[in-house]
Amino acid sequence: MIEDYALSSKELYEFLTENGVTHLHHANTLLTSVNLIKAGFLASRKFVEDHPDLHQTPQPSDDKDKFHDVWDSTFVDGTDHHLIFRGRNLYGPVLFKMKLDLLLSEDLDQVYITRSNPIYWPDGKPYPDERKFYGSMEDVKKDYSFGKKREDAQIMFTFRSPGAKIDFDKYLDEIWYDDPKMRVPFRGGEKEGRDVLKLALETALEKYGRRHYRLEQRSHGTPANCHCYRTYTGLQQMNPVEFAKMFVI
Repeated sequence: MIEDYALSSKELYEFLTENGVTHLHHANTLLTSVNLIKAGFLASRKFVEDHPDLHQTPQPSDDKDKFHDVWDSTFVDGTDHHLIFRGRNLYGPVLFKMKLDLLLSEDLDQVYITRSNPIYWPDGKPYPDERKFYGSMEDVKKDYSFGKKREDAQIMFTFRSPGAKIDFDKYLDEIWYDDPKMRVPFRGGEKEGRDVLKLALETALEKYGRRHYRLEQRSHGTPANCHCYRTYTGLQQMNPVEFAKMFVI
């Protein structure tokens, strides 16, 4: 049973704290991020789907998430993948930085830690829970290197509903948005990506009474220091539809 793989959030907190981690992270598209701001909390994709007033960008892993029973789970990362791997986050240009203290919440006292990203789990075929999730914190500690290896991006911390709503008023520290240094689709034309992101996020914060949320443009130096410019360009050239999805509101 999947419940056998529930680990202690407090133990995870202690492990991360001992290794200097101060935040958990969740990256997403502009559309989904605006709707999370509207909700006021980070919630599962099932929660958003079940509420007609909320909207989200379809993800390639949605069918797998439903089949493998993680559709109603909330996902966060222990590292800022954009910073660690010096490239765009595959899930989108908006990053929610949340305080590690959320792991001490009574509503989030159990965490399920993935061994791999569900997008790599098989299509429409059973997959043993022991291959999906870690069964002990000891095994997590053996494998997790805090971004020193790319495999760390596969290890995600997930919380199963009904209590898995991460309240932004309690735990959100900042919202960061990228500067891809390129123009993106905007109202039938084009506009600088950073400006599209800033405008939409500021509008959402104002509209939904969230002006107290801190909003910052990511500062990531030059193309020599961060490859996100190249990876955004590559996505635009190879798959312009997926590229546009990142910035559509």
